[in-house]
Amino acid sequence: MKIFKKLLLSCLVVILLSLLMITDAYAGGQKNNYVYKIGNSGSSGLFSKVQKIRSGLYFTACGKVTYDLEHIVRFGKWDTKNFRWNTSSFNLSNLKGRMTGGVALTGNYENTKYNKLDHKYSGVELKSGTFNYTWKRTMPLGPKNKNAHYDLTTKSGWATPSINCNNEVNVVLDVGGSGRSLAYLDESASYETYANEDIPTEFTEKAESLSDALGGDFDGEVEPLGEDVVVSHFDNAKEDTIILTQQNDNPISVNDVEEKDFSKVVIDDVEYEIGNFNNAADEEMNVIKFEKDGMFMALVTNKTNEEALKLAEEL
Repeated sequence: MKIFKKLLLSCLVVILLSLLMITDAYAGGQKNNYVYKIGNSGSSGLFSKVQKIRSGLYFTACGKVTYDLEHIVRFGKWDTKNFRWNTSSFNLSNLKGRMTGGVALTGNYENTKYNKLDHKYSGVELKSGTFNYTWKRTMPLGPKNKNAHYDLTTKSGWATPSINCNNEVNVVLDVGGSGRSLAYLDESASYETYANEDIPTEFTEKAESLSDALGGDFDGEVEPLGEDVVVSHFDNAKEDTIILTQQNDNPISVNDVEEKDFSKVVIDDVEYEIGNFNNAADEEMNVIKFEKDGMFMALVTNKTNEEALKLAEEL
């Protein structure tokens, strides 16, 4: 009887955590926020910081995976109006357990029009080494806070049992924040958190619709990236990956596919833009971009175009 009760309790815990995966932002993962203050203008700069993944709300349930990520962000010419992104990278070391890459994002905090996402390592199991992103773009800064921001997610744990942990780094490049000639990391403004974040209902409803369409074999997490952007990750034991990005005021831009390379199809008065790219594991990933119910969305998945389009129609 005691053994039965123990098994029943374990099952209930797994079910509860599975439900939390869909509604909570980080499902117990670790998030580090860094504020890097730079001057009003400059010709180039570099941010570097080691993020040590060691804990979280559900650290044990996530497999006690630990690793170090050295984040490097290289930027070019900037002033109080414009900011040049060059490249970014992370060096993975001291990995104990299993982890996969997630999503990288560059943008500003005032207009989603200038957000760009990169899925090169999404769903790809990573062991050790340096992993690079190329941005090579100049964007306007917002008129209020003059901040550029860089976000990167990684995932620790397994798709089965139903527990995954999304870990995130958020780097704020605070233009005009340094009155000195040298840039510096503001230790008082930088912090670490494991707390879940509130997500607007309109975003969670779409994630729940996608979860229903995928069925019970998939585990999902929903998390905000930057301002008015939500990214939902879904994985299963067969190594299928589906990533849904939502923002409510501008079309979504992905770094992986040129805009000119998207084809278009109209179904029931909704226009879907279809593209594809090969990820870091040389696996074909399909991209579906569309607007529905006043919200801009993008699906990125290793499922076929036909399967991805069917999922998009369900949202």
